[in-house]
Amino acid sequence: MLNLSCRAASGFLRSRGLATSSQVILGIETSCDDTAISLVSSDLKILENRRIANRDAQQRLGGICPSVSAEQHRSTIDDLVSECLQRQRLRAADLRAVAVSDRPGLVICLKVGLSKALALARDARLDVVPVHHMRAHAMTPFLTDSHDRLQFPYVCALISGGHSLICLAKDPDHFEIYGESVAGSPGEAFDKIGRELRLHESREFTGIHPGAAIEILARRATGVSAYPVKSFPYTVGADFDFHSLRNQYLTTLWRHGGEIDLPSFCASVQFSVTAHICAKLHAALEFIMKKHQPKHLVVSGGVASNQYILKSIRKISEVYGLSTIVPAPELCTDNAAMVASAAWKMIEYKSPSVIPYASLPDSLYAHARYPIGTDKRQELPSRPSRRLSLKSLHGDCPVIFYNNDSKEV
Repeated sequence: MLNLSCRAASGFLRSRGLATSSQVILGIETSCDDTAISLVSSDLKILENRRIANRDAQQRLGGICPSVSAEQHRSTIDDLVSECLQRQRLRAADLRAVAVSDRPGLVICLKVGLSKALALARDARLDVVPVHHMRAHAMTPFLTDSHDRLQFPYVCALISGGHSLICLAKDPDHFEIYGESVAGSPGEAFDKIGRELRLHESREFTGIHPGAAIEILARRATGVSAYPVKSFPYTVGADFDFHSLRNQYLTTLWRHGGEIDLPSFCASVQFSVTAHICAKLHAALEFIMKKHQPKHLVVSGGVASNQYILKSIRKISEVYGLSTIVPAPELCTDNAAMVASAAWKMIEYKSPSVIPYASLPDSLYAHARYPIGTDKRQELPSRPSRRLSLKSLHGDCPVIFYNNDSKEV
């Protein structure tokens, strides 16, 4: 078992009791393989943030097994909750509410968290706040030092091993989707290519995710065009297709019989994934900025830790006058602090999703799939009015755009 504590508790709450009752929300996250519990105060400070995951079992089983993950949740969640409360010298009755992810995710795993949340709420007479897992990711920056300047509406790009989407966050309950993946994700593409390269068998990259290994190797290359893709995926508007990129590079590997320049190959893979993300972000922002006045772009998800991708995204956001906000890496992965933080924002905005103690149901429904918001993708034109020069994303040169008649603008 791996037990991670992401952030130390604030000193002013170490003393016995709270200055005022109901200043803390307990968050529960069990949507997949991580059992996570957190305590977050009303000023969005993380007091406790605990997470347990059995990576050894996943390696033995060849991936995530829902029943095994659910059993882990059942066997550890009670102790984690007790430990977090005891460390802060709190009782459950001192809490403002219990927040719990209820969608989307593995249903058998979500049910464990929902059951625990309802049991706590009944015993301590607390409100329950069901939280959309992806909206919680999108609102993670409210936990960082930038929370004072981040305001709705803002644009959010969620890029990870399981998700890829571009949306507009209008308030905690209202999101609009302007782009999402029709096939695959950047994290999954990196993972598949990295495994085909057998990077996990290298002593240098023991314990390092294939995507991180590709980024390290790419830094050693002298360019990014040694192994270009034959064609970038054609998808309408701001939608992604990472399977196409992945398959083209796997085909290149098979054709070369593994005889490649490894750093140059990784640099080409990383550039192609980056270019696809940025081209679609440009398509979405060109449309969004005509209708709304966001001031920030939030980039979250595990792939957001890739500095090459992030640098290119910043270049695009600056063209549109947006300030880019990226949570700390430990907050980009699944955690319960983001669930509790989202609950505080939902309470602040008087969300109808908050369930008062007097109205607690016998059970809460867990959703395997549930969109983050309203689908607006059909409103986007099939392509933006200006074409992004993908080569200009690399290096420190400014971004270049062309009109569709190929004239530079």
